[in-house]
Amino acid sequence: MSSSADCVWNPNAIDKSCLPMSNYKKSKTSFCSRFYLPIIIAILLLIPSIILTVISITQYKHSSIILIANTSNTSTIEEAQNVSIKGLITMETAVQTNICDNDEKLEDCVLLYNAKIIMNILTLAPSRVSDSSLLSSDLPENIVQDTGHCKALQIRRSQLSQIFEPNTLEILYNLSGIKYTPTSSDRAEERSQIDARAVTNRWSSPISFYINVDSGLTPVMAANIRTAVSNWQSNTVLTFNEITAITPTLNKTYISFRRDDDYGCSSPVGYDPTDPTSVILVSAYCSGIIVSLMHEIGHTLGFIHTQSRIDRDTYITVVTANILPDYAANFFKWAYGTIRFLDVDTPYDYGSFMHYDGYGFTSNGAATIIPLDTRYDRTIGQREVAAFYDYKQINRLYFNRAVCPFMFASNGCQNNGYLDPKTCSRCVCPDGFSGTNCDQRDSASNCGDVITNLTPYSSAQVIIQNPTPTSTTPVSQYCVYHIKSLSTGKIRVQLNAISTIARAPCSVTSMFEVKYKSDMGLTGARWCGVTVPTVWLNITAENNTMVVIFRSNNYINATTRTAQARFVATIYFDPEPAPGVNQSILTTTASTVSTSTIKTTTMSSTISTMIPPQILTVTTSTTTLSTCPSASYRCQLATQPTCGGCLSYQPCTGQATQQCTAYSYQAQLTDCDKVINGIAQCRYQFILSPYITYCQHTIVLCCPNYQLVSYQNQYFCIYNTQAINPTDWSAII
Repeated sequence: MSSSADCVWNPNAIDKSCLPMSNYKKSKTSFCSRFYLPIIIAILLLIPSIILTVISITQYKHSSIILIANTSNTSTIEEAQNVSIKGLITMETAVQTNICDNDEKLEDCVLLYNAKIIMNILTLAPSRVSDSSLLSSDLPENIVQDTGHCKALQIRRSQLSQIFEPNTLEILYNLSGIKYTPTSSDRAEERSQIDARAVTNRWSSPISFYINVDSGLTPVMAANIRTAVSNWQSNTVLTFNEITAITPTLNKTYISFRRDDDYGCSSPVGYDPTDPTSVILVSAYCSGIIVSLMHEIGHTLGFIHTQSRIDRDTYITVVTANILPDYAANFFKWAYGTIRFLDVDTPYDYGSFMHYDGYGFTSNGAATIIPLDTRYDRTIGQREVAAFYDYKQINRLYFNRAVCPFMFASNGCQNNGYLDPKTCSRCVCPDGFSGTNCDQRDSASNCGDVITNLTPYSSAQVIIQNPTPTSTTPVSQYCVYHIKSLSTGKIRVQLNAISTIARAPCSVTSMFEVKYKSDMGLTGARWCGVTVPTVWLNITAENNTMVVIFRSNNYINATTRTAQARFVATIYFDPEPAPGVNQSILTTTASTVSTSTIKTTTMSSTISTMIPPQILTVTTSTTTLSTCPSASYRCQLATQPTCGGCLSYQPCTGQATQQCTAYSYQAQLTDCDKVINGIAQCRYQFILSPYITYCQHTIVLCCPNYQLVSYQNQYFCIYNTQAINPTDWSAII
């Protein structure tokens, strides 16, 4: 034997075995067989085994980034970002460390493990430092313990092409040691939070679900799961069916709820026909919060997180410097991952229960998400109710267009309401609205008002506040105020004082909310506590409608004799632009008006008040006219009555017919299973059948260039000096 050492142990090697030196040649004998001392051989062979065992146990319990990384398996993903990624695994290291589940495909395991690492790194680079103040939050996803992850991201291999850009995806495959085959499937880069795969891969109703009590789910947990499922069923077109036992040959496509206090609460995103059993892990942290369970069900139905939308940078700043590195993938922006429905806009909703709160997975107690509109700081992250668009998006994904073709368009529903998917006959309205067409103040409210400017062409102020309770017994206050102006941008609100429970996010049962965006379906900005930030001193409506909502369980404090909860706000109306008046200078020699002698000019005088509508009198040298000219002068439309407007400013109304959908009930015998006193006891079900008929509807019209406006249930016409198309102000309601 040579007196010099034949090999040395390299701690950076993948297999942790003894590596030969440069002059050592391969032979049929095992490594280090020429060492003199058998004890050295035993030690060198034992050390790697111990290291691998410790790492495997740690990886299994904590899902931490694996430490067995070959230095050659380190890569820069994108040159522009100059990001170096370490900790990736290959097929070989995955086998050695036993990191994958027994029922998991090895390639899938390696790709998804490495994908999460890459998502973590790309999310964190470059980092931005937050100057936001500390604010505690008690949401389940903010509970991070050594024993496991809460809200751990679960993705599928088929989603990788939706998440990563093609160049990054190819690098991921290459680093994982797996052949990359580009796909030709279209990838949508749009503004929804629905996983693009869900359009072609959707659950079929009824969706079976199984509550695995053998995993440790308690009766209370099981009851909460059923409530969460019921909420989805009651508010969407989906139906669910609980199965109490699993027969592998029969039950292959279903949602399985299983307790896991280490890795819950988490869910895979969307339905995968190649792996049709979707396992939702439920931990003790979130099992008591119904909407957190609905959040996880939302994932498996097809939702990604709101903060992962492609357009999120227009609405929020993700403060990567404050995020726990192992959880950064939850903030990764899906580059190609979502789709757009052409007939339904799905705007970014701060109030969605799929949105993280501002302190999710914080590493230092500072904010990880900051809304660009800071009035929404305490709106994001709520887990108490489903937002209007949460249900609307799932209904759009799963509804049958043939059954209800006008569910989302041409249905008469205002304020972005839509037809109930179960009946296709009534409007589902956003918060704060109700009525046949979602144009009324919510009838469920027990306080509030409809407020308009009584002098629209001059400024005005109105003070609003919640009623003072009269008892020490708590009573629910749900105040809804509809504030309306004639034109856009004329309404402002100032929050003067507030006293509610301070939380982040605000509790939906104790908060002040303002809807000032043009889309009334969106959740409004919410505030709570006892202080009023500067940004809440002047909020301007984007449109001509603003909605103010106040909720509290209010009572008189027995000691101080003051209200437990209150708010005071001032509504400011800016003056409307003064309308021009279209005046006809008439020359007549008789009591009738000749159309050949009419000349039209525009009068520059203004009207200080027009409410209630006034009949204007025009004086010429020969004639005083206080009504519109004859019917022959006024505009005529083929199938509509003569329009109103002109000098009287009064609209014209008439009746006409149009096609509409009506419904009839048909009784269908289902069974007769009993006979009592010789009489069969039968049951029937009533089927609602739609049919097309003709319905009466009211027509309200103004003359060309006149705008139809309403005030206190009255309609009148105002001349529009800016109108280009003479038919702009013709209206049918």
